[in-house]
Amino acid sequence: AASAATAGLPATTVHLPFASLGAFDPLHLRGADDARTINAGVRLDRVVTGARLRLTYAYSPSLVFPMSHLKVSMNGEVVATVPFDATRAGRTVTQDIPIDPRYFSDFNQIGLRLIAHYTLDHCEDPSSSALWADVSPTSELILDESPVRLPNDLALLPAPFFDRRDNGLLRLPFVLPASPDSATLRSAGVLASWFGALADYRQARFPVAATLPADDQAVVVGTAAT
Repeated sequence: AASAATAGLPATTVHLPFASLGAFDPLHLRGADDARTINAGVRLDRVVTGARLRLTYAYSPSLVFPMSHLKVSMNGEVVATVPFDATRAGRTVTQDIPIDPRYFSDFNQIGLRLIAHYTLDHCEDPSSSALWADVSPTSELILDESPVRLPNDLALLPAPFFDRRDNGLLRLPFVLPASPDSATLRSAGVLASWFGALADYRQARFPVAATLPADDQAVVVGTAAT
C-alpha cells in the first residue's frame, strides 16, 4: 500500500469511544497494580497524523497521592503517567493525553495500569478495597487521519471494501443496473453474503445505488452490456 497521504483529499478527525472498541462497561482497576487493555485498529487506507486519548476516570480518595498514578501505554510503550491528586479524588475527571502518531500501526493496544498505595507502611495490603480507579466507557481515542491512496490491486481484497482493522459498521453500496436480471441479483447476493460474513460482529448495510458514489467505495455488479 502507498505510504504517503493522498494529495487533495481531506483529512478527518475520528472519535473512537471505548464503548465502540468493546469496553461497554467501566474499566474497574483494583489493587496496588492492575491493568486493562483496549484494542484499536487503523484502516489500511488511512494514516494517523495526530492522536490524543480523552480519558474520563475517577479514583479513590484514600490514596497516597504522591505515589499513586495511572500509566498509559501504546503498543507496550509508556506514553504518559497521569498523577492523582487529593483535590479531584472521588470525582469524575476528564483529561486529554497527547500520543505521538508514530506509535500507531495497523492494530494497536492502549494499556491502562493503576499503581496505587493507601499508606507508606511496608505492611500495606495490595488487595485493599481502598485501592481503586474506574475508567469510563465514554473515554475516547481521537485520531486525526489523512487518506492513503491504495493501489488498484486485487491482492488487497477484501480491502478497500472491507477492512478488518475497522471495528465500525460496514456500509458498502452496491451499484446495480436499472433492471438487473436474476444472474446479476444472484451475484450481488453472493457478494453481500461474503462481505456480511467478514463483517461479523460489526454488522453490515448494503444500500443499492444506480451510480457510483462520488466520495465512497462501492461494488459494481453487472455485465458489459449493462
